[in-house]
Amino acid sequence: MYLVGVQLCIWALSGLYMVSLDIHAIHGDDRVKNPAYVDVQSANYPLTAVANRFPEMSGAKLVQGLEHALIQVNFRDNPYTAILLNANTGEALPQLSAEQAEKIALNMFSGISSVSKVTLLQEVPDYVPARYAPVYEVAFNTWDNLHFYIHATTGEIVTKRHSMWHIFDWMWRLHIMDYDDGENIHNLFLQIVATLSILSIIFGGILLWSRRRFTQQSLLVSKPYYKHLLVAHKYIALVVFAQLSVWLGTGLYLSLIEKQKIPLLPLTKIDWQHVIPDNVSFADLLHDKPPIIGAKLQNIFGAPYLLYTESQGYHRNFTSDKQLVDLTNGSLFNIEQKQIKAYFAFIEKPIEKITRLDEGSSDIRGEMNATWRVDTANTSYYFDARSAEQLASFDFKARIHDLMMRLHFMDYFSKGILIIVGT
Repeated sequence: MYLVGVQLCIWALSGLYMVSLDIHAIHGDDRVKNPAYVDVQSANYPLTAVANRFPEMSGAKLVQGLEHALIQVNFRDNPYTAILLNANTGEALPQLSAEQAEKIALNMFSGISSVSKVTLLQEVPDYVPARYAPVYEVAFNTWDNLHFYIHATTGEIVTKRHSMWHIFDWMWRLHIMDYDDGENIHNLFLQIVATLSILSIIFGGILLWSRRRFTQQSLLVSKPYYKHLLVAHKYIALVVFAQLSVWLGTGLYLSLIEKQKIPLLPLTKIDWQHVIPDNVSFADLLHDKPPIIGAKLQNIFGAPYLLYTESQGYHRNFTSDKQLVDLTNGSLFNIEQKQIKAYFAFIEKPIEKITRLDEGSSDIRGEMNATWRVDTANTSYYFDARSAEQLASFDFKARIHDLMMRLHFMDYFSKGILIIVGT
């Protein structure tokens, strides 16, 4: 207990800090305004012209810039690089200036503050994904030293950081006993201390229960309520012993057993040059649709469509309002079982069962939107019911891993939200 007692306290205190705070506030989600509506009527540049200029593009999406609508073109070989075009003229836009990055940050900040510094970073800190470099670091004059990290080409907010999040990162490092970068939950030090801790609480629980005076205590203090307090304390200790066993057992499992990644299903590439109708633009396809915050060309099981978004929560798995549009005639389109069956037949993977799970009923932790669940012989695949994006895949081992996560978080009754620390 001398060896593990301090670490048990650290686990308890760091865990208490992490679960006591709203994770969305820690992530700074409430510090960013909702996206502005796109000026669809100005998006007249033909999508065929975009596809012909960039034959290696993986897709294009319509977003609202500071002054006008923009088309963001992404590429197959590097999905994290992009080119921005004026959605009306097709003019390619240069990398953002520091002044533009500052203006974007102030425009997207939900509070009231000034900017103290703007820095272009070619090499980014560990908590900013390196694949997005270069980024602008925009520092606000807030009490918690808020920073936005803005993609230097697209103007997207890659991530946010503030003092409470930096403290959270250190609590995570202390919690998983990785004092370097907080990325390795499979380190040997954690596994050894967790094993010793499990042994110590097991022995302590046995000794506590086996004491002859567990319910009958001879007391030197002649106060009747003291005996009852002592007995209650012992029963509470047994409850704590049980939960500590769950925490340590599941934590040790998660540290020892690395979750195996199930390969994504293959998706047929689309040659956008040959599937987009001549001279059609975002404005043509969306002119009679409700106000939107974005739209993009979407690969639906190898077939081309347009997906527009009316509203979206903080994260992709939050409740959203999206709709598919047929590129050929602009009519609305919904994914049905026949498209799923045709795709799985094409990739030669037999289906045992297809189930549509409505909003809020998905068995993926934290997923609030409607999904399609496709069960094959050994694996269940989940697709967003609106966009057909593959969300998750589970086999038996993956479900055991997910169960251990639920037990470790004490998430017994709700869907829960998986917190991913770091990137």
